[in-house]
Amino acid sequence: MKESFERVQKHLYKRQYQTGSGDWATAYYARFVDWQGIRRKFAIGDDLEDARDELGRLHTLNKGRHDWDAEKRKAEEQRRRAITFSQWGKTYFDEDLSPNKLRPGSVDREKRAFALLEPFFGDLSLIEINKKNVLEYRKKRTAEGVGFITINRELAFLRKLLNVATDQEPPLLESIPRFKLPNETSRARSGTKISAADTYQLGVAPGSRRDTRRATQDPERWRLCLHGQEWAADREHSDGIRKGAP
Repeated sequence: MKESFERVQKHLYKRQYQTGSGDWATAYYARFVDWQGIRRKFAIGDDLEDARDELGRLHTLNKGRHDWDAEKRKAEEQRRRAITFSQWGKTYFDEDLSPNKLRPGSVDREKRAFALLEPFFGDLSLIEINKKNVLEYRKKRTAEGVGFITINRELAFLRKLLNVATDQEPPLLESIPRFKLPNETSRARSGTKISAADTYQLGVAPGSRRDTRRATQDPERWRLCLHGQEWAADREHSDGIRKGAP
């Protein structure tokens, strides 16, 4: 496509270009550095006198320190409001947006957590998720008989999804709601009853009274044994037997 640019006067430029049909067209542009030191370019019509009037209007706005990016921010806000939790979760998995490389088992756990979160948060936009509805979700899951450790895992994944949303360019969220996850170690040591689901989260076989007691008394130590490791005392005892110790 053939085209040419010409400076008409300070801050006013004329562009002439050939259309697909072969005809020539004219367009005028305002170009100047605004009060913030940012270069701006505006299309201001195809008539010279109208373009001069519009340039004068833009200069007046600039002298009044006009916020040139307000409409852009409004459009971005509308775009953010349009993205629901359900849509964002699917995008997260489809585009593999986890900051860290996950093993297949970890991906499956995140998908299970999302499947539990989606019925409650799915229709909410990301910016509508707040501390209040997070607390409502915890109450709902607790009423269903789910243990606090299991709920912690689900809400931890919710927090991760929101954090990843803030890291997008442009960000889908400016900030995330602050909500605490109950400390699992202190809850366990206080004698709080651990549900079957929670013993699973701690790596304990449900129904194993001895192992459930161990997980309750020292969950941090138990987590070190999740991948087939023996308790230190058991290992020392086994080694003694193999060596013929009394």
